[in-house]
Amino acid sequence: MTNCRTVALVVLFTALGIFGAPADDAKAILAATGMRGGLVAHVGCGDGQLTAALSDGGKNVVHGLDRDAAAVQRARELIRSRKLYGPVSAEVWTEPFLPYTDGLVNLLVVERPEMATETERMRVLAPGGVAYVKQGTTWTKMVKPPQPGVDEWTHYLHDASGNAVAKDAVVGPPKYLQWSAPPTHTRAHEYTPGIGALVSTNGRIFFVEDKAPTASMATLPQWHLVARDAHNGLLLWERPLASWFSHLVGWTSSPPQLQRRVVAVGNRVYLPLAYHGPVSTLDAASGELLKTFPETAGADEVIVQRGVLVVAIRKVTEERTEQAKQLADMARRRGSPLEDRDTGKPLIQAFRKTENRAPRSIVALDPEAGTVLWQKTGKEAAGLRPLSLRALGDRVYGHINQGAICFDLKTGTT
Repeated sequence: MTNCRTVALVVLFTALGIFGAPADDAKAILAATGMRGGLVAHVGCGDGQLTAALSDGGKNVVHGLDRDAAAVQRARELIRSRKLYGPVSAEVWTEPFLPYTDGLVNLLVVERPEMATETERMRVLAPGGVAYVKQGTTWTKMVKPPQPGVDEWTHYLHDASGNAVAKDAVVGPPKYLQWSAPPTHTRAHEYTPGIGALVSTNGRIFFVEDKAPTASMATLPQWHLVARDAHNGLLLWERPLASWFSHLVGWTSSPPQLQRRVVAVGNRVYLPLAYHGPVSTLDAASGELLKTFPETAGADEVIVQRGVLVVAIRKVTEERTEQAKQLADMARRRGSPLEDRDTGKPLIQAFRKTENRAPRSIVALDPEAGTVLWQKTGKEAAGLRPLSLRALGDRVYGHINQGAICFDLKTGTT
């Protein structure tokens, strides 16, 4: 439902739109609805002026619908003239239903309400999606609430506790394919996985992807953090990573903690942007870099619990830096010894020994303020086992050598 304050804002936008350019109208609509990337359906697109402007410089995919074939033809000509065809399109539509599967559309802009009932609008909207409907000279805004019983997967093993069981009451046998997106293939099944560290939150999914051509393993990797809309699969943004891990290492030999370096909670994504790098915070909607925590250089594993960022760190020693450089140099060679398991195995064993010699530590931070809450070094963190850092309630747990540890989440008290 729309409250009085929202209606007042909508009326203001409409008054501006009467005399403004379509670009101004689109800007007002996107601001009023909070749209920051995804699928826009424009019902009653007319000549396509507003349809084209709703693309917001390519941030949105826009599909216009209208019953008037002549208007749609004009819209298509306009879209082509602006070189927007593909991400922006228009279609003649006379059916009483909208041509979208359930829960697909992020923003539904309706200028001809008779083309879609309120029930139909809510059907096609994704959870959290917005219907912006024109009634005479005013607009009304309706937000589809989140679907009850749907859980998120914010960490590699569901949440900070590492218990890989979702609290989801909706999941079940699939009935149809909601969407599909590239890549359809990765480069090989025998080496470092081309996709990893997949997490989801707030209607978006995030994962690390090697975007290098799949034709040859000789091509150097192009690691990116990729964000897609969880309801329709549209690419929201992608960000290149300085490094992730050598692409020529056997898939069972790459560090398992790579999967635990990406965490998404609410409107934030946390990860190191390079293999030995510190943890950074990104805006989940845009990929914009918000903050970097230098205290976390050498981040090995990342968890977020109740607003606290906890990072397991492996100190970036000269030995580690040199070892990583050697692996990178060997990956560039034609006929690299890493390509063969017999010659690559000793190199990976040497790499593991170097990694295990690096001092370990644990640091907890307030990610919003950027302040360190507590830190564990020396004997308190020595021998921390990979994949053992967990958090549940107000406690942080880990496996050190032959025993278990437990710290207070906020103070670090043992």
